[in-house]
Amino acid sequence: MKILYISSIELDVQGGPKTHIIEMLKEWRRLGHDILLLAPPFNREHLILPLKVMVYPFFGYSFFRRIISYLFLSVILIRCLHKFAPHVLYERQMEFNPFIWFICRIFKLPFFIEINGLIAEDLKQTGSRVIPIFIHNIIEKKEFHSSAGMCCTSPILKKKIGEKYKNTANKVSYIPNGVNLNLFRPMNKRECRIKIGFLPESKYIGYVGTFNHLHDSEQVIESFKKVAEKISDLRLIMAGDGPRRRDCQNLVADYGLANKVIFTGPVNYEDVPAIINCFDVGLVFASKLRLKREGVVAFKLFELLACGCPTVAYYKDQEDYNRYSPFVKMVYFEDKQTIIDAIVELLRDPDKSSGMAERALYYIKENVSWERSAAKTVDFIKRKIKAI
Repeated sequence: MKILYISSIELDVQGGPKTHIIEMLKEWRRLGHDILLLAPPFNREHLILPLKVMVYPFFGYSFFRRIISYLFLSVILIRCLHKFAPHVLYERQMEFNPFIWFICRIFKLPFFIEINGLIAEDLKQTGSRVIPIFIHNIIEKKEFHSSAGMCCTSPILKKKIGEKYKNTANKVSYIPNGVNLNLFRPMNKRECRIKIGFLPESKYIGYVGTFNHLHDSEQVIESFKKVAEKISDLRLIMAGDGPRRRDCQNLVADYGLANKVIFTGPVNYEDVPAIINCFDVGLVFASKLRLKREGVVAFKLFELLACGCPTVAYYKDQEDYNRYSPFVKMVYFEDKQTIIDAIVELLRDPDKSSGMAERALYYIKENVSWERSAAKTVDFIKRKIKAI
């Protein structure tokens, strides 16, 4: 099958979206599909992809700059449709893009959308202006109704789409994120700590992710402060970067914890497993906004679990608790004392921690991989095309 994949993600920027795109496309290519990626410019010497790539000018994230970018995209897209002649177009949902569904309709090309959140809802919750929200609602509704199918990585998000757009519910498929099991795997904890430069005998709890409004990184520090009062020689690793990193560093300084908290800064994807393997306990703390949007951040959760890391994770929806509680210490996001107690329990009870890690590794091995996610996505696409 020939798949034209369109994204507005800048692939030079480290993070979950980039990882998802690259891992999925590699697996589709490995499964024998012909892929053309249409994306903003990126450093092709640094990121070598085993597939065809065409770039379009991308001028930035403001409203008018996006519109200009997507006008250029439309011209290049039409050229791609003529030269590449795809069987299907797969769009990673974009903001302010009213053109793709229209072009696909003209060319009678089935298109599919990967949805990571209801964008208009996110804009409203983050205090965006009325006009962008209004535009997004129109585009979102039109795209959802015009698409041949939609893929989302969260069952909670699938449910929300079905409730908001009732006549599109049968178009939505929940396809979980994968994890690169060749990269994310258990390693020798002491060797990883020595190699990176951490103290080998100390205890570490850790956070890996972006410092932004979708993650509760400040609460990671608040929890560490309380746990460190009960556990001696405890340190915190904060791996990643983002707009709220400076706020977190200031909070650490205010608490007088600068000698116990390590900010790694940006981390290459390939180096993340070694950092995770330094943790005695990993933390997945999503913000209230993200929990409402999609539930547990399964992407980061799976990477921690694949490394055999005992993990404490926030939940809001009972469905998430039921799904992950057999092998993750699930804590309600507003119950701060329970969060602290859960971390202390795992640090003090190695047998409980190792048992949890073993169950998690079994779950990941049996249920989670990028190969599985890619195959499910292609199967869903083929079934929906056949039904047209």
